[in-house]
Amino acid sequence: MGIELESKMGELHNTAKDALAPLITAMSLERAFTSLLPHNPISEKTAHDALATIEERFGSNSIWLALGYLYIDDIHRSHLIVQDMSNVEASYLHGIIHRREGDFPNAKYWFHKSIHLPEVFDLDPYKLTDAYEKRGRENPADLIAQTRAEWVKLVNYVSDHI
Repeated sequence: MGIELESKMGELHNTAKDALAPLITAMSLERAFTSLLPHNPISEKTAHDALATIEERFGSNSIWLALGYLYIDDIHRSHLIVQDMSNVEASYLHGIIHRREGDFPNAKYWFHKSIHLPEVFDLDPYKLTDAYEKRGRENPADLIAQTRAEWVKLVNYVSDHI
């Protein structure tokens, strides 16, 4: 993996880098999650081509694809995939999706179903959800950074446990 791609992927574990390389190459993490409560998915052809590669490799109902759709703000497609999953990783992702939709009570419900993951991630998704509710429309830099870090932690957890 080249130095440029390595810097784009930052702290991602090797399995995650391998799974999501086409997407991260097409669109760096610095360009993801720029709107905390997005209304439209990113429409770049290269990002969608990368998602097609991920789907071809892992299938249309994989958590990798759901994470990829979340990465480009296609919350609807991410939700369609994750709503039929029952593992704790999917529950946590489901919570993130509802938080980004602005459905804060439902987000907290799904975080509750994720049992131990907030402790593993060393973060409080309830507190982050409250911050979204209060300040999410402003897209403050600190919440964007926390959102990106949370996504990386979930991706790494998935790469290590699924």
